[in-house]
Amino acid sequence: MPITTEGVPFASRETSRKAADSVSDVADIRMRVYARILQAGASGRTCDELEVEFGRIHETVSARIWDLNGGNPRLQTLIVDSGARRPTRRNRKAIVWVAKRIPSDLFMSRVEVKQDTPWTRERVLAYVRAKRSR
Repeated sequence: MPITTEGVPFASRETSRKAADSVSDVADIRMRVYARILQAGASGRTCDELEVEFGRIHETVSARIWDLNGGNPRLQTLIVDSGARRPTRRNRKAIVWVAKRIPSDLFMSRVEVKQDTPWTRERVLAYVRAKRSR
C-alpha cells in the first residue's frame, strides 16, 4: 500500500491519494491521540471517547488509532487492545485502547508536527504531565 510523506497510507486511486494528501496535521493528531491514551493509563480510551474529546470525525481518529496499533508499517506499535469494551454514544461496544509499554530508548522522536517542533519522548511526556495536572 502506498504511503504519503506524512505517513498516511492510501489506496491506488486518485481520490484516495488526494484525500491522504489533504491531511496535513497527521503527526500532530497521532501524537495527541497517543498522549490521551497514555494519559488514561490502564483505563484507556475508546475511539468514540477520543472523537468527542478532540471534536474530530470517526475517520480521522480511527485512522490514527490504526497507525498507532501497527497498521502503518512505518510506525512502531504504540497501543494495544486492552480486551475491555465500553459503550459508545450509540450504546455499542467499543475497544478500549491502552498504551503499550515503550522502551525508554525508543520513542517516536522522528515524528514531527512541524519542521521546527519535533514530538520527542520528553515532549510527549511533558504534554501528558500537563494534562494530568489540569
